[in-house]
Amino acid sequence: MAPARIALPFEKSDSYTTTFIRQHINTRLRLILLSSFVLALFLNVFAFKSHIPSTDTVLDTLHLSNTGPTIQLALVNAHHANDEVHTALYNAFSQVKNVNVTRYQQTSSFGMDDVVAQLPQPPKTAWQPISEFTRLSAHGPAPDIVVSTTCGNDYSQEPDAVSALKLDYARLLEHHNTHLICVMHQGNHFVDGFGFEVKSVLRPWLLAGRLDIVTLSPHVGEYFMREVYPLFWDDMGDVVPSMRTFIPVFPVHAELPARNQDVLKLAIQGSFDHGRNFTSLFEDFVNVKAEWDAIGQGEDAERIQLHIIGSGTRPEVPEEVEHQVIFHENLDYTSYYSLLSEMDAMMPAFSDENWGGNDYYSNVASSTVPASLNSGTPLIADFRLIEAYSYLRLGMVWYRDDNEHEIDAAFRMLAAGASQRSSLKAGVLGRRDELLQENLENVKEWIGSAINGNKARLASAGQKSAVQVKEAEVPPTSLEKAVHKFNPFPGRDGSKRQRSWQG
Repeated sequence: MAPARIALPFEKSDSYTTTFIRQHINTRLRLILLSSFVLALFLNVFAFKSHIPSTDTVLDTLHLSNTGPTIQLALVNAHHANDEVHTALYNAFSQVKNVNVTRYQQTSSFGMDDVVAQLPQPPKTAWQPISEFTRLSAHGPAPDIVVSTTCGNDYSQEPDAVSALKLDYARLLEHHNTHLICVMHQGNHFVDGFGFEVKSVLRPWLLAGRLDIVTLSPHVGEYFMREVYPLFWDDMGDVVPSMRTFIPVFPVHAELPARNQDVLKLAIQGSFDHGRNFTSLFEDFVNVKAEWDAIGQGEDAERIQLHIIGSGTRPEVPEEVEHQVIFHENLDYTSYYSLLSEMDAMMPAFSDENWGGNDYYSNVASSTVPASLNSGTPLIADFRLIEAYSYLRLGMVWYRDDNEHEIDAAFRMLAAGASQRSSLKAGVLGRRDELLQENLENVKEWIGSAINGNKARLASAGQKSAVQVKEAEVPPTSLEKAVHKFNPFPGRDGSKRQRSWQG
């Protein structure tokens, strides 16, 4: 039995008011102390859950935000190029719920930040320098997913390379639970000697089940599986690269000035120095003008303008058409897309011979095709182009026959009238909207696949993932899109570690 409490001397003289105040103060102090203890306990638990260890044996836990589970995605562009692809990827990933996209860039060229600011989900913070990505790979917290726009160049060991992140990726693979999505612009990089170095870095990611390879057109992915895989991954057994395709489109807001519809404006965009056959184009322009003049339609032939948009050494223009050829050089992206949007059509004007091993119909994705979609300007396209860039549709291009030069098709377009040209433009914008939605659905599936893989690895390491992927937000990994499917090995047993082509 506890001893009876002995009253202190001063308590006998306390008034009722004094006693009430003392008890009230004591109660408040107890509440303050208790609240402080609970808050401290909560912060310690939160810090423990958010802490990402960086050791050889313990995998990362994933991240929590104040508003719920958040997937941290690093979008890396470590080269002085690829702004359009980087922007298209940001546009798609930034619209996925519970995904926080941080951009890491070498620089932002030609005012692309102004275009990014007008996207449906403009960034809340500025892009970070590549050095910050290097710091995260070394010290954490590491991102859950890395999407590298410049993956083919990120592993260069040349001393003057602008993009050299080989050590950073090695740290992410060894010490963190990061999944890598690698964007490959050129399949021939793997067969010209450069690919051996890339393979030495990508192979362990592939064996770990933590790599997706993304190409920017179906034909590049097909080239990769047909020409590259047997060359460099023939010792991988049943492990097949997870191949994806992403069409680099994004919405562009362009204000179109009033213009003379009697003039047919045609655009050719790209480098002046390679990849375009300007000589053949100009020669054919001269010849077709002469033919129209001979049948009394010389005035109509004067209604065609060629707008050459790009940079480099200007090609020589024949005197007969010099007044109809206009050069636009080193435009910022806002001006570039506004100008393209004014055009009636775009001509690829691809060289018949490849340049430096690059071929726009087999192993490289041309920027002209997505530029057509972004600006709402139809392409003059033949069957070969539509076959390679299989996301194109007949209702959005001005089709030319195999025996017809691009200029011949352009003159037919002039005769067809402004109404038909306007209908084609509407078809391009409609297809762009479809591709934007397909891109969004596809990247949701990629995120779901990556995070489910992250969770499986954490489970095998005895840890619990902080991110719970909801089906309503990210489709399950078994979901395959009907967009641009291609199965590289139709005869193989699908139960093995094989992943089919997914859009």
